[in-house]
Amino acid sequence: MPERDWLLISEIFTTVQGEGPSTGQRAHFIRCGACDLECTWCDTDYTWAFSERKAAAHEKRRQYDPHEELKRHSISFLAAGIKAAHTRLVVATGGEPLLQLEQLSRLISETNDLLEEKAPRWEIETAGVHSPGELAMYPNVSFNVSPKLASSGNPHNKRFQPAVLKEFVATGKARFKFVVDCRIHKDAPYNQDIAEIEGIIRICDMSPEMVWLMPVATNEFQLEGGLQTLAPIAMQHQWNLSGRMQVTIWGTERGH
Repeated sequence: MPERDWLLISEIFTTVQGEGPSTGQRAHFIRCGACDLECTWCDTDYTWAFSERKAAAHEKRRQYDPHEELKRHSISFLAAGIKAAHTRLVVATGGEPLLQLEQLSRLISETNDLLEEKAPRWEIETAGVHSPGELAMYPNVSFNVSPKLASSGNPHNKRFQPAVLKEFVATGKARFKFVVDCRIHKDAPYNQDIAEIEGIIRICDMSPEMVWLMPVATNEFQLEGGLQTLAPIAMQHQWNLSGRMQVTIWGTERGH
């Protein structure tokens, strides 16, 4: 059987990185389709909520058509797009990009060969339930790992894979971004999320400088309230704090 030479893609766009350690940097985004987690607050549910069951797992309860939302793009097409974007940073996000690890690795390799000394830096955004595999060997690849908490609605055995998280820690190329749901009227208080984060950090031996807190937020009200709640907690634990610049600028508009 011939090797698959395409990735299943939801969106491709050039914008600024709105979250985490590279916030504010101009970046070319490749949003991969499909995810094997079902976060109730996910703001890219259009990459995975394709069945009634999956739609019911999300707070919006909206079912999407995969034939409209996802497209196959060849590795050569994606590499050419990266070259044309002229960015120093490429972000592979999702969905869950590590579901297409082999094809993503080929894309990074082809892009590195195509651009040589001008090859961009890559950030792979992942939930931390799949091994980084061969991607960890590329010198221009790092990982933004977002382990999901109980407030995400995912079962513990699906969302927490300590051996995989330890593998990311061992690469020395990962940062861990914990999304905390501190919106008003939540059944589970946000301090449950903080306690879980403390446990994950202890089990996986993460140093404080590796850790970022970010609030669930799809509008400015939620973002401001979440940052105000999380700022003193981050300071107390010597963790980092991330906003969501894309929400501040564009709200829920796609392609940013």
